[in-house]
Amino acid sequence: MIVRASALGKSGSVAPSNRIVMAGIGFGMMGIPNMQAFMEKDEVQWVAVCDIDKVHLKQVQDMVNEHYGNNDCATYHDFR
Repeated sequence: MIVRASALGKSGSVAPSNRIVMAGIGFGMMGIPNMQAFMEKDEVQWVAVCDIDKVHLKQVQDMVNEHYGNNDCATYHDFR
């Protein structure tokens, strides 16, 4: 069995067992600065965002995708 070094927290990666997976609801006013503060932490990984304002929703999705270099950030227009 071959296990990637990133799964063990080597090569500068955070092991999955030490990672905090986050999603956020509402990104007006302080939402974006708060999200950016969490994104500075290596152990935090954003995976989804939700906002009723489609402009904010697209903006934060693009920020998350750019930060992680992928297109994996899920979006939700309704928190339910």
